[in-house]
Amino acid sequence: MEALKQAETELCRSVPTNQLTIKGVGNFHGRVLYAAVESNETLHFFVDQLNQILHVAGFHTDDQRKFKPHISLMKMNRSVSKKVGTNKIDPNLYGEFLDTEFGVFILDSIYLCAIVRHRDDDGFYHTIGNLHLVNPISK
Repeated sequence: MEALKQAETELCRSVPTNQLTIKGVGNFHGRVLYAAVESNETLHFFVDQLNQILHVAGFHTDDQRKFKPHISLMKMNRSVSKKVGTNKIDPNLYGEFLDTEFGVFILDSIYLCAIVRHRDDDGFYHTIGNLHLVNPISK
């Protein structure tokens, strides 16, 4: 978390100031349902900068995966999978929302999470730390 604090000013300068659009839904391997966030150059630049800061600080980021901005909505965990008899989310539950525009938001926080650890009580990845981003331009 110290690495993020040290880079806070730099990150705040590069955080996208435009609204990001939430449009459509998708899934990861049929087990995680997400709302898609439309990507843009500014967001990709910010993510690249963040990955570089974390890499220099000694954090392992999964550079092999293509960056897919999203908001997780639902996940099939083991206990639910056992109860319903499948580990996949039924596409009929979200099919009508594939191209729906849900709204917009401004990126204002980032959470550094350890995805290899056990989840927190709320089911979210273990949060190592977070940083509230305030762009000096938006003040």
